[in-house]
Amino acid sequence: MVTNCNCLFVIICLLSFGSATIDTNSVPEFLQQIRGNVEPTPIVLWHGMGDSCCNPLSLGRMEKLLKQNIPNVYIYSVMIGSNVLTVRFT
Repeated sequence: MVTNCNCLFVIICLLSFGSATIDTNSVPEFLQQIRGNVEPTPIVLWHGMGDSCCNPLSLGRMEKLLKQNIPNVYIYSVMIGSNVLTVRFT
């Protein structure tokens, strides 16, 4: 019982300290404050069968969402064919 109380006390202290040092409600801002000004890891998007790299309704949409939510991220969307039709059926 004493061990459980000690663990609970430590957890409460850590949470109190952490919430006092970070003053944001935004997850991206919180992560950036913890990591400092580290550049984001580059992302490679590789589509599945029946899709293409640039379709604005699928993988193109995913790329747009990633760019909106991860500042300065480099994204490479793999294009296997010479145009959208050859990519889609390759």
